[in-house]
Amino acid sequence: MLNSIKVISLDKTPERFLNFKKINAQLPIERISACEGAMLKKEEYIEAGICSRELEYSAGALGCAISHIRLWQQAVSENSVRHIAEDDAIIRDDFYQVFTDAEKHFKDWDIFLWGYNYDWPVGLSSYFDTVSSLEVKNLLPDFLYKNYHAFKIEKKKPSLLPLVSAAGTGFYSVSPQGAQKLLKLCLPLSMESPKYIKDESLLWHNNGLDVEMSRHYRLMNSYISFPSMALMINNYNNSTIQNEG
Repeated sequence: MLNSIKVISLDKTPERFLNFKKINAQLPIERISACEGAMLKKEEYIEAGICSRELEYSAGALGCAISHIRLWQQAVSENSVRHIAEDDAIIRDDFYQVFTDAEKHFKDWDIFLWGYNYDWPVGLSSYFDTVSSLEVKNLLPDFLYKNYHAFKIEKKKPSLLPLVSAAGTGFYSVSPQGAQKLLKLCLPLSMESPKYIKDESLLWHNNGLDVEMSRHYRLMNSYISFPSMALMINNYNNSTIQNEG
């Protein structure tokens, strides 16, 4: 039996999950009720060591972070892989075949990033501990809605490249040991910023979990799919993270 994709989605926006199910109808999925940031009591998470007192995430960003962190905790407690998606992801139908091949090849993997934001450069590990920058053409939401069927049946085999930095948590797989590392490295969530990959004299403002995760990719067995196995619609006007709190 396939380990279903855990789809994080807010109860108050059921249409988003229905759209996800329609687009990804060929894949086994399980809806995970997302934390509504505006309803969280930050003090409880400070006391639990989840976030620091100085954390300034928006309500939506904090709710998103807690939703992912809970799934990491489950991966550790149940000693099983978690495939985690947000509800605006478009995932290729052959995902499980690609994942099975990747798991066989990368025995000690921690995280596979299958989908990522195209409006931010990806950093890849290169020789002598240097970092190479990969830029991917950004696809607009309207284009994706009109053309996602062709992407869904794409058979081009992706490469998995050693990851240093990337934006987005739209779709990824995390192993139990990878989840344990993320919990240790990321918590408590703080405002510490990673360097901007194209100019390391600049900092990347830590305004969400994807930025925090990116601070630690080079310390883990992290890989990114190129081309990506998932496309993110990333419509900021319709974002439950950007527009909540």
